[in-house]
Amino acid sequence: MRVLITGANGFIGRHLCELLIQHQYQIRGLVLPQENYTALETLPVEIWKGDLSNPTSLQGIAEGCSIVFHLAARVTDWGTYRQFHESIIVATENILKETIAAQVPRFVFASSVAACGMGRHLGFPNESNPIQKSGIPYNDTKLLAETLVKTQAQTFGFDYTIIRPTNVTGPNSVWVKDPIARMKSTFGLPLLDGGQYDACLVDVANLVDGFYRAATMPEGINETFFLMDDWKVSWKQYLTDLGNLAHTRPRGNMSFATAWQLGSLSERIANLFQVRSPVTRLGAGLIGRDCRVDTTKAQTKLGWSSQVNYQEAMRRIATWLEAEKSNAASEA
Repeated sequence: MRVLITGANGFIGRHLCELLIQHQYQIRGLVLPQENYTALETLPVEIWKGDLSNPTSLQGIAEGCSIVFHLAARVTDWGTYRQFHESIIVATENILKETIAAQVPRFVFASSVAACGMGRHLGFPNESNPIQKSGIPYNDTKLLAETLVKTQAQTFGFDYTIIRPTNVTGPNSVWVKDPIARMKSTFGLPLLDGGQYDACLVDVANLVDGFYRAATMPEGINETFFLMDDWKVSWKQYLTDLGNLAHTRPRGNMSFATAWQLGSLSERIANLFQVRSPVTRLGAGLIGRDCRVDTTKAQTKLGWSSQVNYQEAMRRIATWLEAEKSNAASEA
């Protein structure tokens, strides 16, 4: 059985490829023409070079596939609305056209907890709770893309599944690399409101297990699922533990309100110069508010749970950091 994965060379995509190969699936992976996909070349993955913003480069990409996993997107906390619209809304429209043309029966969309709207305590929602726009481009375009997927599925008669992960951690994750880089920077990385809120982490191995279950079980048809590990680890603990692995630490403290206001101002200035803002509303909203979600639905319908615990996840991150340090030393 063949499946298509957009973003196959990304952090989540590579882990999903490995898991699906273990389950005897044939993988067709979309990569950008200029992308370095050396890591994928070690796997039995059919490489398709194309660009989700260029429909011509996608023609026929979904032919013969039974599932499309749409993971590719602009996954960062900075950028203009137009950039996020192109990489999330337009990209989803284009891959949906190919899904429909090839009559693929199942479309799995990687959304985010951010689609619920950041900048507020979420109130431990389940998937039936209403969500709202927040004015943050990544959040709002993910929300609009969810609606697009549902509408197209209803119109053209294919099944969909929407996955809303929380903060994805693991070796090479942005939630590992970025905090360490910030902690080691000149200005450091402060805790927000003392780091008291749950970090709402999901290990990448646990996440792709959820993707697999949701995409292959009938209980996942036309459903949306939150995926968050049950670790109950605060931001203070996670950033401190991460810092210890990298011989650094978080420094200082900032209130959520201050971080949100600074993010709003610095984003406008940074976007003018097309550079990353040092503080963002998305980062403030994820770290400085209670963003826990209820995963009962995934547990009961899919039998999903956190197979990798926090200690094992941190051990894997430590091993990866040591390997990266050794590689850097050998190249010096």
